[in-house]
Amino acid sequence: MLKFFRKIRQQLLQEGSFQKYLLYAIGEIALVMIGILLALQVNNWNEHRKKLSAEKTILKAIHSDFVVAKKELHYWRGGLMHQKQHLIALINLCNPTASKVAPEEVDSLIRNSYLLPTFDPAFAVLEDLINTGRMELIRDTTLRELLSTWQGLMEESKRQEVFQGDFLYNKFTPFIEERIEFKHKWFSEDYQESKLFGVDSRLLLGDFKFCNLLKRAHYWNYFVEKEYSVLEEKMDSIIDLTQNQSEIK
Repeated sequence: MLKFFRKIRQQLLQEGSFQKYLLYAIGEIALVMIGILLALQVNNWNEHRKKLSAEKTILKAIHSDFVVAKKELHYWRGGLMHQKQHLIALINLCNPTASKVAPEEVDSLIRNSYLLPTFDPAFAVLEDLINTGRMELIRDTTLRELLSTWQGLMEESKRQEVFQGDFLYNKFTPFIEERIEFKHKWFSEDYQESKLFGVDSRLLLGDFKFCNLLKRAHYWNYFVEKEYSVLEEKMDSIIDLTQNQSEIK
């Protein structure tokens, strides 16, 4: 091709036609420019195609992570609901004359009032996306904003979990251990619960301090569940958007 253009230039120079040579030179320059533009266009198209492919791969991975995480969140929300029911039952039994309640029922309610939720799913793809600054690969602005704010939501959720755990271990449990035989469903599977001490757990129901602790436990249960509710709402949006965007060609 280059030899062909060279021959044309030489022929025009030999003919001495400057005007024809000038027109040819302009045409050759234009042809070269068109070639460059086409090459750039093809390169841009290839880069765009690679970004779309990378985005689709990322969206599918994020979608999978959030689907798995939602199942874990459902587990903990179910546990919180179970704990809430038993806490409310104990609160309603608080009374200085609660001796009519069966002690076995009180033991069962106290055992089931324990819960330390720790929602800690893995979001490796999302974390990598944020840490490497590749969030711009996500074209949908709504989805990108949801993903960008997810870590902040998780941090607030963990903060409430820590508050509840601190209350459980440092206030609620010590109060019970100092007054009655400690009976916890997680421990009773390893040994036969002793009844030698003969301390009736119903005495706690007549203690206003214990009843206040129950209300505090219900308070922390509410705030953890509230944070989980916010997380689930955002998770549903992320799951739907990643599903829809990953299907777009």
